[in-house]
Amino acid sequence: MDQYHFDYLEFVPGEPDSSVFEPTEGLTCVDIPDFDDDDGGGPTLNNRHTPLDDLKMMHPEGHAHRSDAAEDYFKEHEKEYENELERSERYHLFHHARRYINSMNRKGLTYTLGLNHFADWTNEEKMSARGRKRTTAKDIEQLPEKSQALYTHEVSSTNDVPDTVDWRGTGAVTPIKDQGTCGSCWSYGTTGTIEGQVFLRHGVTRELSQQNLMDCSWEFGNNACDGGLDYDAYAWIIEHGGIATADTYGGYRNADGFCHFTDADVEIGATLTGYVNVTMGDVDALNDALANVGPVSVSIDATPDDFYYYTGGYYNNADCKNGVDDLDHTVLAVGYVNDSDGNKYFIIKNSWSTHWGDEGFAYVAEKGNICGVATTPTYALLE
Repeated sequence: MDQYHFDYLEFVPGEPDSSVFEPTEGLTCVDIPDFDDDDGGGPTLNNRHTPLDDLKMMHPEGHAHRSDAAEDYFKEHEKEYENELERSERYHLFHHARRYINSMNRKGLTYTLGLNHFADWTNEEKMSARGRKRTTAKDIEQLPEKSQALYTHEVSSTNDVPDTVDWRGTGAVTPIKDQGTCGSCWSYGTTGTIEGQVFLRHGVTRELSQQNLMDCSWEFGNNACDGGLDYDAYAWIIEHGGIATADTYGGYRNADGFCHFTDADVEIGATLTGYVNVTMGDVDALNDALANVGPVSVSIDATPDDFYYYTGGYYNNADCKNGVDDLDHTVLAVGYVNDSDGNKYFIIKNSWSTHWGDEGFAYVAEKGNICGVATTPTYALLE
């Protein structure tokens, strides 16, 4: 984050006049334009704080500003703590996140960050919001031997796809959900691509149960809140004759529970014949699948700090890795868009609530396969 060095010739207690932060002669401040925010169809950028805002809080007279900011945040996100010691620790985590966010937003990036429910979380707690089991290149090499993938989706011969694809608002994408402090992301990618295929086949929007997969797919290698893989979840669904609807199986618990998939009142929402791997690391193949098949389950690297606080714009952080062994979070690709320069960005649906991202969604650069969106995509095939 920003660092400030103060060299005092004299010191006068109190808040400095804002005029001292005006640029000196010969320096020019340039306004950075925001993205259009009124159509809901593309990414948004918003408020960038000036250094003055942070300097006020670091000043000895800024204690009230610091306390007010923290209390407003605690109230807005309905935070409750066990005791004053924890409250103090969360207070410092919040202010560290706040300064980091503000300093990043002053860099003039193509995306912005903002305070959300992660701002008072420890690094260990943030890890719990992911949940894809780590895999290696060797795991992927051995996958065809045990996989029920029927084939690999490659770029079609014509590669004729629209400039923009967006499955949101069509009925193929269900509302944003919140996986909470449970590493169950793998179940959301799985259900998301199946929900898309159900809509495209039957014309109905049907929410499927993540809890069903968390409770029941242990024998196939998934570990509920301790992580799993979308293709292991497909295997369980194929073997057991389907996946339950969310309303008949029961609500999401933020924890594993007793598997009751065979109860009489549980209705099957979809059955599968198999699933398809999209050509590994091939951005064009993933675009082809998004255009011609529907929403696709994808896994990403979600470790960069700025990804947790992403709030809008085109995410293009080269530090977000794309190797097979870097992937630790599963999301749903629901389309792609172009910026004014013709650069493509995947639209991804996350499971970190609408408090995260652009109402729960993000726009991730295709060039360089940022975050590994195109590294191991999969989609389901309905029976």
